[in-house]
Amino acid sequence: MKLPRREFLSRCLTAALAAGARAALPASLWTARTATAAQPLAGDLIIRLSDYPELQQLFGSVKVSVPDARPPVPQRIIVTRTGATEFAAVDDICTHAGCLVNTYRRDLGGLPCPCHGALYAPTGKVLRGPAPRPLNRFPAALEDEQTLRIQLPSEVLEPAPAQLLHAITPNPAGEWIAISGTLPNAGIARFRIFSASGKLLLEWQQYLPEGPFALRYPLAGIAPGAYWLELLPPGHPPLQRPFTVVR
Repeated sequence: MKLPRREFLSRCLTAALAAGARAALPASLWTARTATAAQPLAGDLIIRLSDYPELQQLFGSVKVSVPDARPPVPQRIIVTRTGATEFAAVDDICTHAGCLVNTYRRDLGGLPCPCHGALYAPTGKVLRGPAPRPLNRFPAALEDEQTLRIQLPSEVLEPAPAQLLHAITPNPAGEWIAISGTLPNAGIARFRIFSASGKLLLEWQQYLPEGPFALRYPLAGIAPGAYWLELLPPGHPPLQRPFTVVR
């Protein structure tokens, strides 16, 4: 009996992924994405103020990317000058729905979230809801007149329980996927979708509460084929699940 085309392609892609995914992924990517041993994260971010003219004036504010960041280290930090020698450094993830907070606006007197109107002080304090908590703040101090040191989190990551990433449905997927799991602690989770060859195709992050979670994500622009979903939960190493897309 002939199999329907969709089911036939699904079985072929799943078998190919299971047999060749490790060989297809570059060795460095595979090693990094499957490590489960505890790994220390440490380091400081050094900023030369001469590179950021905005920080020469009071309440000047910039958004700085953190190289090679992974939780609990944020991808971006908002740095605002709050005094002659004082600076505030916070992450840019709104604690309401995970949108990206903007730099300081003088007309609003704070750091605004463009999604639902939350407003934060440069120190991360909530000035206006619906944000339920302040932004994460990082110690920042001048080492000399032109060098600012921002202390990033230092944390040992515990092996990630399998239930953190419970299921991807439907699998094979079509126009969207549903992702479910359980987080032992609330925080910012990062999701990535890689091709079978290791190319990063999609990336997003959002705040998730402690306990079970379920979310949907559209797969617009993702062609039929074999892929990896990676979850970087707060305080744990990344977890991966293979899935296929069939149109």
